[in-house]
Amino acid sequence: MKTKATSIASILIAGIICVAFVTAITWNSFDNPTISLIAAGITFGVVVGSLLLLRLIQKEDDQVKPGSPRLK
Repeated sequence: MKTKATSIASILIAGIICVAFVTAITWNSFDNPTISLIAAGITFGVVVGSLLLLRLIQKEDDQVKPGSPRLK
């Protein structure tokens, strides 16, 4: 199954990958695990929110034919 880059599943997967990266760094950097959870939550919110915002403001280009180059 091929998914589009702007699908909700792709956005959530990108958010989860970013959260795993931030959690791995903060878990080893701080003694308090609460800080790691807060950083993970903020990261997930920022990543998913920004990708959804970009998806929302994206405009469709109706004059492009599939298989043809956009620049001439």
